[in-house]
Amino acid sequence: MIRVKNLLRDFSDPVSDARSRLASLIGVRQIKSSHRAIQGVSFDLPVGSVLGIVGRNGAGKSTMLKILGGLITPTAGEVHVPQKTQSLLNLSLGLHHELTGNENLLFQAVLLGMSRSDAKDLLPKMQQISGLEEADLIRPLKHYSDGMRLRVAFASSIIQKADLWLVDEVLGVGDASFFQFSLNCLLDKVRQGMTLITASHDLSLLSRVCTHILWLERGEQVAYGDCTVQILEQYANFVRSELDIKFETLLS
Repeated sequence: MIRVKNLLRDFSDPVSDARSRLASLIGVRQIKSSHRAIQGVSFDLPVGSVLGIVGRNGAGKSTMLKILGGLITPTAGEVHVPQKTQSLLNLSLGLHHELTGNENLLFQAVLLGMSRSDAKDLLPKMQQISGLEEADLIRPLKHYSDGMRLRVAFASSIIQKADLWLVDEVLGVGDASFFQFSLNCLLDKVRQGMTLITASHDLSLLSRVCTHILWLERGEQVAYGDCTVQILEQYANFVRSELDIKFETLLS
């Protein structure tokens, strides 16, 4: 069971020395500001589930994923997740443009926790997953397109062993065929008993693959549960109503 209880995360905005000096020149007093990104979020997610996190930009989706992945610590509250957690949040992190595709596959695999011998043994598998030709894999990454870099990063990540997978909308950079392939890879892991948590604006996709939905608005939990279609419809109606209000305000 993945458990989140009364989660809270605050971010502070420290006043830099340069900003402080500039403010003093114009006689403005600088005050340290803070921002509450997550507030009072609680849920229990059974193992083997697919949780989709929805919310408008700034709702706290990425912050939630980073907390679950251990990339940032909560200000307060409890988070219980499996020890073996893999985050697909920033796939470009750790890629070296001067290294070839093959070298990056090995480097990334080791960076994510795999031994060098295992990485070398699994290199053919990673090459196959990437779908790139050998002529591409022996070229430096600086000559790659964004989609090709994504393939290298995904191949070296998905080969890892984990009980929980965290995915942001990073896979949207790739083409349609690779997106479907990478999605199938993740869902195959779910069928093996692993858990998937993803943040996305693609409500159609979430309605097809998710067993649970968490709706965040300005860091607060609006809805959570396994009534995925109902929650997604409520969220879609809310977004449409907010857009209608903004549009009417602009016309008035």
